[in-house]
Amino acid sequence: MTPILIPSQVITFETSLSAEAKLIKEFVHFQPGYYYGGGDPEVAGKWIISHEKLHGLLRIHDGIRARISGFMLRGDAAVWWTAHTAAHGEPST
Repeated sequence: MTPILIPSQVITFETSLSAEAKLIKEFVHFQPGYYYGGGDPEVAGKWIISHEKLHGLLRIHDGIRARISGFMLRGDAAVWWTAHTAAHGEPST
């Protein structure tokens, strides 16, 4: 890790992360997979189930589960998520 130098103290990148960023880092460590969108409900369902299991394992509270899984969206799914959250705000559960 690259330290961030601040007069009279050194903070590593790891300790400067927010609690939510640390959860995202831990979540991604388990390689839950990305979702790119598409019309196959079975693929979407499997992605959701894998994320729900990992949310439970890591004890991620409901208030940030959608944001953390939203971080794992790519392609068309990420475009949709960006538009959805812009129109409706971040989900609270």
